[in-house]
Order: sequence, then C-alpha cells, then structure tokens
Amino acid sequence: MKRRRTYTRDFKISVIREVEMGKTLAQVSRENEIHPSLVVKWKNEYFRDPENAFRGNGRAYKEQARMAELERLVGQLYAENEFLKKALTRLEGKIKEEEVKSVLIKRILIRRCEKSVWTSSGKTTEKFINGYYFRSFIHKYKIYMMWQYG
Repeated sequence: MKRRRTYTRDFKISVIREVEMGKTLAQVSRENEIHPSLVVKWKNEYFRDPENAFRGNGRAYKEQARMAELERLVGQLYAENEFLKKALTRLEGKIKEEEVKSVLIKRILIRRCEKSVWTSSGKTTEKFINGYYFRSFIHKYKIYMMWQYG
C-alpha cells in the first residue's frame, strides 16, 4: 500500500508563490510532482486565512471541533447552573418555612406549658404536647421548664 505524502507549510507556500509569479498550474504541479487540484486547494486555503493556513495534519479541523465542543460544554454548564440556582432558592424558602413553623410551635408549646405551671399548685407538672415532653416545676417562686422532643 502506498503511503500518503505529507508536505510542510513552507513547501506549500512556495508552490503558491510560484503560481502567483506567473507559472502555469500544470507547470508547477509537474515540477513538484503533485496533482494540480492539490495546488488549487492549497491556494484557496491560503487565501482564506493566511496566518492559520497549513497548521498541521488535520489540526485546523481539530481546533474548530474543540471550540465547538467547548461552546457546547459552556452552554450545558450554564443550564445546569441556572437549574441549581432555582433549586437552591426553593430549598432556602422551604427551610425558612420550616424554621418559622418550628419557632411558632415552640412558642405555642411554651405558652401552654406556662399556663399549666401557673394552674398547678406548686408541684411538678408533666405534659406531652404535639410531640414535645414538658416538665415544669416551681421551686422557691421560680419556674423551671424543661422540654425535649419525643
């Protein structure tokens, strides 16, 4: 099997310069033993982007593919970031709701417990209210209350 020939960037540019100086396409291709369509292809590529032309074996395509892949990745990460921001705000809202509920429940339970302490006649009172176990007692005109969940 015949191996494919590779040409350097300098060689390709020199072939293009020869064509620009007035030599015919057929003459340049015969002298350098290359196909005339290859010279035309090189010429078009060089005039499209002279600085980035002939960067290497397929490297120009790889760079474009890499750029496209990175742009897709940026878009995907942006979408994920927006989704996570929305989820975070929802969770923060739910956490605040739960905190408010727990504070309100504790206030209600403490009020109920205080009422039960004042209504008791100087002895220890124990109650189980909404999942909280309250124990209150009066000692030397001070009210002591303890509670625990469950």
